[in-house]
Amino acid sequence: MACAASGPGVTTLQSVDLDGNVREEAGGRRRIYDFDVAHGVIAFCASDASSPGELYMLTQGAEARLTDLNPWLHDRDVAEPEQHYFTAPDGWRIEGWILKPRDFTPDKVYPTVMEIHGGPHAQYGWTFFHELQILAGMGFAVLYLNPRGSDGYGERFRREAKDVWRGLSGENDGEVLRVLRADDGTPAQLDIATFVFSRFPQSQSQ
Repeated sequence: MACAASGPGVTTLQSVDLDGNVREEAGGRRRIYDFDVAHGVIAFCASDASSPGELYMLTQGAEARLTDLNPWLHDRDVAEPEQHYFTAPDGWRIEGWILKPRDFTPDKVYPTVMEIHGGPHAQYGWTFFHELQILAGMGFAVLYLNPRGSDGYGERFRREAKDVWRGLSGENDGEVLRVLRADDGTPAQLDIATFVFSRFPQSQSQ
């Protein structure tokens, strides 16, 4: 049996035999979002940080990409995510990423958007987010994190959102601003955008 499995910021393809042995068939820094298996061959679709999605084939452990579905992206500036870890006040380690605008320089202050995913049992990760790329292309720095309740970090982390729903609001704002600060100490403006959660603040100017 084959199935998709969430890990920290990724979705991999796993197989399970009749004895319960689990094996990773395809992984890496990407999100595998669809697959099929026939005659010992696995076909799957995967997205990574620079590509919305391609079709791959896996035969006897050898992987081959079959498509180039978005060739126009080769001539565009696609922001590369920068991985960061933040420590919440109660000790939880929170994974996140920053997309920096084109020609980013550390001595300049940039308006910043913090994106919060819905669910809460979902996750950001090593995949292509067109709306985040658009913001980076407009000159924003973009921060996105996987707070408590996100998939990919184990059952206990996933259940931490139960009856709490604290998410990012006040969880580690100080640590986030420390990472984002420019030479003068803070982003010019920090705005918050959400997909589902409506109880978080709409914006925060610094």
